[in-house]
Amino acid sequence: MPQLTLDVDSRQSPRPAQRSAPGQVRSPRSRAKSSGRSPRSNPELGLPRATSEPVARIGPASAAGATVPASATSPAGSWSQGVTRYLLVKQAENPVGEKWLRRIRYELLRFPTLLSSLDGGGRLSQPDELSPARLAIFRREVPWEKATLAQHFAALRGFLRWAKNPLADTPGLWRLPSGQPTHRRWLSREQLLRLAHSATEGPERLLVVLEGFNGLRRVEALRLRGKDVLLPEGCLRVLGKGRDGGKWRTIPMHPAVRSALLASTARRRPEERLLPFGATRADFLLRRAAQRAGLYPTVMVSHHDLRRTFGRLSHEAGLDLVQLQHLYGHQSVDMTAHYIGLDAERMREGLQRYAAFLGDATALGGGRTLKGSRRTARRASSKAGESPDAGARPA
Repeated sequence: MPQLTLDVDSRQSPRPAQRSAPGQVRSPRSRAKSSGRSPRSNPELGLPRATSEPVARIGPASAAGATVPASATSPAGSWSQGVTRYLLVKQAENPVGEKWLRRIRYELLRFPTLLSSLDGGGRLSQPDELSPARLAIFRREVPWEKATLAQHFAALRGFLRWAKNPLADTPGLWRLPSGQPTHRRWLSREQLLRLAHSATEGPERLLVVLEGFNGLRRVEALRLRGKDVLLPEGCLRVLGKGRDGGKWRTIPMHPAVRSALLASTARRRPEERLLPFGATRADFLLRRAAQRAGLYPTVMVSHHDLRRTFGRLSHEAGLDLVQLQHLYGHQSVDMTAHYIGLDAERMREGLQRYAAFLGDATALGGGRTLKGSRRTARRASSKAGESPDAGARPA
């Protein structure tokens, strides 16, 4: 484990401001130095802002550096102060990216508020105030999927272990719930049509119909380029998920998607993206369309909800699981069945429809079985030289 050093910037005697030459563009680091603010401070990561107190920056040890005192890495203090110190120590022990730090800080800082809203207790002010009973209530009542809860628990457990809270070493409290996810959402046919009609023409409507009428993922819709639209064939060339791109698949396009693409592809070059923005803008457009349709905030609509809705409604319309698997780009039919919510009740309804289609086959099968058994018994008795019902007659 590398040695930690403490670098303290005194705010009590700031450096004099440095003037730049006319026309010179100063970097953010130089502006931070001249203003007396640490260039390493990052409010989004929970790192200290410029205050009147000394700010500790923990980094790899150097020959001239000093060892971090115990007070700098002590878990004593408020919950937010402990989170800040924990992230600094974690960054010094094993440097990681800012995205990881932002996620961990977000999960840790929202835990006291979430816990208070679930169990009705007060907000935690220190890490050692968390009790096993409150953690068990949080685990039972939080309406999250298993993967989301696993990420949250990983951040919280590491923080409590650093804060020397014994709950971190109690495995039973951190056991994840088992079974199938219970928070999958689908829209009804009326809600999907209302959402599509409420979306404004252009990128907003194109995004909604690509996900809700053709089952594309958000990343797949954002990757579409003009050359991927095959209007004469009525198909789309879709690049699957993955950081560097997944597998290509060619799927037919829905008529509503075709009409929305006619206006989009006419103004774009083959290499140009049809939706030239990122995930944040896509989330905003979907939320705005849901608000206009009267769904949000009563009905929370996500991109994956539209994708699941496409599979569920198209399966009810007659598409089989194999066809849906290829449209989705899934590797197995089991994943497709999970997406559309093909549970035991829906399979039972399908069997009832199949039974109605065949007619009253149960009595027919039972009668044949009974006659066959009696015929077999008579043949066996005649070979033995006695009647098959001789045992039932009186002597």
